[in-house]
Amino acid sequence: MNGSGVIASCRLFVLAFGVDHSLEESQMNAFLTALFYVFIAEIGDKTQLLTIAFTSKHRPLTVLSAVGVASLLVNFIAVALGAVTGKFLPMFWINLLAGIAFVSFGLLELRKDDERKKRNAQADGDHFSP
Repeated sequence: MNGSGVIASCRLFVLAFGVDHSLEESQMNAFLTALFYVFIAEIGDKTQLLTIAFTSKHRPLTVLSAVGVASLLVNFIAVALGAVTGKFLPMFWINLLAGIAFVSFGLLELRKDDERKKRNAQADGDHFSP
């Protein structure tokens, strides 16, 4: 499933719970949306692979506890920064800065990929030179 398919699925999932403007349902909607997006984004990430590797050598409960505490700390910092940023910057600027950051990271990754391809092409050329 491509990225737009995942986003469309997330929107359908959120809409399936109905959108009521009461505070409780709005909070539940925000909770479920965050839960779903983070769950989808984290499948197969480096943390999950590292967790698998650690669990193959250490007790699962120990690894689960350590991963849980680390995740709580990292996400606590992210939530705190988001809360502070939301109080001082209008949403327009937050969205603009987030968009610029994502595009910049994407361009940097493309540049790295081009550099890797050039190095591989040079390395392959060295093997065939007389």
